[in-house]
Amino acid sequence: MLLHGLFKSAQNLNRRRRMRRSWEHQWRKPNFCPNWLADAPRPFVITGFERGWLAPRMTVLEIGCGRGRTAAWLAERGLQVVALDISPYVIEQARKRFCNQPDLEFRCADVCVPANLSTVFDVILDTGCLQHLHPSLRGGYCENLLVWSRPGSRFVVTMHKVTHSASERRLEVQALLSTLFDLVYTEEVPPANAEKFRHLNSVFHFVRR
Repeated sequence: MLLHGLFKSAQNLNRRRRMRRSWEHQWRKPNFCPNWLADAPRPFVITGFERGWLAPRMTVLEIGCGRGRTAAWLAERGLQVVALDISPYVIEQARKRFCNQPDLEFRCADVCVPANLSTVFDVILDTGCLQHLHPSLRGGYCENLLVWSRPGSRFVVTMHKVTHSASERRLEVQALLSTLFDLVYTEEVPPANAEKFRHLNSVFHFVRR
């Protein structure tokens, strides 16, 4: 049992290292422009703000912030935002681009292991991270969700449907989160770059018990 546990830990460490190297390699490409990437906030973030799920003075954590456009958009509207990404390069680019924006902090972090965040957030947004995580890494992710939230905190996660149906994605997130969060509603929304990436994304809105 001990050897099996050590083997699994080594496997997960290697998976995390490969994931970090892969994203760092992608973001460093001068011509990196996948169909899902757009220099605009995610549509579900805009509608969340319009509906009041995201409101001025709320504390927000964005997981998988990339170049930081969504995080900056929220900070411009009076929210206090911490934005995370696993790539040191893209975090440095976001810091330079939005260096004069108040109430906005960018941090490089692996969300599958304990991270040095002392804030408990009103809202946690996952704008595309969870769907890329190997199942063996998702336990650490969920442990972080508990640390970063409190009863009543909101968690919003988007999942693409390139390889999964909407019902499969719903079952997937509920199996992972149902002991921690209540699913309040689900919506199907276009991606940020709808003219290039035409399929709808599933967005799940949870509230921490």
